[in-house]
Amino acid sequence: MQRTKVLGLCLVALFAMSGLVAAQASAIEFAWHVNGGKLEAGKEKTLTSKALGAQVLKTTVIGVKVEIKCTEVSTPTAKIIGGIPGTSLEIVEYKSCTVAKPAGCTIKGGTITTNPLKDEIVEGVGTSAGKALVLFAPESGKVFAEPKLEGGFLCLSLAVEGSVLAEAVPQKEEGETGVLKFEPANGKESKGSGGETRKDGLTVSGSASTVTGEVLTKLSPVEKFGIF
Repeated sequence: MQRTKVLGLCLVALFAMSGLVAAQASAIEFAWHVNGGKLEAGKEKTLTSKALGAQVLKTTVIGVKVEIKCTEVSTPTAKIIGGIPGTSLEIVEYKSCTVAKPAGCTIKGGTITTNPLKDEIVEGVGTSAGKALVLFAPESGKVFAEPKLEGGFLCLSLAVEGSVLAEAVPQKEEGETGVLKFEPANGKESKGSGGETRKDGLTVSGSASTVTGEVLTKLSPVEKFGIF
């Protein structure tokens, strides 16, 4: 009986030490900071977004190359939520969208609206190791957004599935504005606050897809904030 207790205590100590080592190995806090301190669990702040240049979606469907450019971005319902990891909830509206490929296609209404997203602060892996990233993923299901192309035989509706990563700029620093940089790499790995790793990326009908561009973010009302 005594031996069983000792073994149990050793296992508890081992798991605790493993968690400590994992926490020490992480270069980021997985947290939102606002006005000089961590945003506490359950606390929320309204977030607004604005495109810095074109946001570009590229994919290939049944051998046909697709390229969509949008010059406006808004997140009318977005909010950041405190805790570890820090999260956010939003629906992204891409506006003033045009189709560069295939020729002759247009976007219905010129707008692409994502499904509800639940985002999470994660840490980069590999070439992004030690960097704070934001993982954008559908709150439920797999579909990220469904751009509807019109105008001809090759103008199809696209079910974009999966998730995408954006790098936070600046890193571990508060400011009245921040930038999220969406890079062209697909299938990048990230590490969650619990130490788990995953590979993220977008697909359309099984084909790898990318979203690139930069988005300016700020709180409303304006406060200094950042991702740490």
